[in-house]
Parts: sequence; C-alpha cells; structure tokens
Amino acid sequence: MLFHEAIAQFDCEELEESFARFERAAAEGHEESIWILNVLKDVEMDWDLWKEAFANSEEPLGWYFAGELSGHGRERTERFEFWKKSAEGGCSWGQVQYGLFFRYGYFVEKDTKVFVEWLEKAANQNNPKAINELGDWFRQEGEDE
Repeated sequence: MLFHEAIAQFDCEELEESFARFERAAAEGHEESIWILNVLKDVEMDWDLWKEAFANSEEPLGWYFAGELSGHGRERTERFEFWKKSAEGGCSWGQVQYGLFFRYGYFVEKDTKVFVEWLEKAANQNNPKAINELGDWFRQEGEDE
C-alpha cells in the first residue's frame, strides 16, 4: 500500500518528499519503488533530469512519470504522448491518465467508450485511482448501474 500512497501523492514541486515516499515503499520491498530508486540513483533532484531519466528508461512506468514531470501548458502534448506510451505498454497509472483524456476530450475527441475501456484495464490491475475514477463516473454519468 505504501507504493499506491507514494504514487498518488507524487508531487513534481516536492521531489524530495516524493523520493522519500518511494524510499519507504522500497524499504518494504515494493518492486516498482525499488525500480524507481534505481532509475534515479545518480540523478540530481531536478525536475528536468528526472523526466529525462524516466523517459530514457524505456519502461511503461517510466513513461508515466515522464508524463507527470512534463508539466502543464505548452508541454501538455508531451504529457499526452508519454501517457499514451505508458498506457499502451500496460502501466495501469498511464492507462488511467491516458483514459482521462478521452473522458474530457483533451487532445482527442471525447469518447466515453474509450475512457471506460482504458480505466477498466487499469482497474483490472487493482489500480485504486482507476477504481475511484470509474466509480465516480458511473455515479455521475454512467448508464449501467
């Protein structure tokens, strides 16, 4: 559970705190957290350097984090592309973020069916954010109760 908390609380503005959360999860033996620490082992606490390290990892979880670190504004296209690669690579966190583009129609045409498909893939991997997002959607907009 520490990993899910660490990833849910990941904050690009607070890299040291985010790193410490993954350290705690890694100490508990969580494989993805150990992988994250290995990717960042010799990387300074710098947003752009972290993004580069994750992007170059060639792993779906790395592309997810590269998307998180892509920021806002003019970099949204880059964020979209990283999350698309992550989702297509099977990372449940990338699947959630990519699916949300279809829910709201960012960079793509709004498509509820595609949104639900991506979030169901993530929910089937026990991703808590996907489960929560799907629950919210079904309560607010879904036709299938």
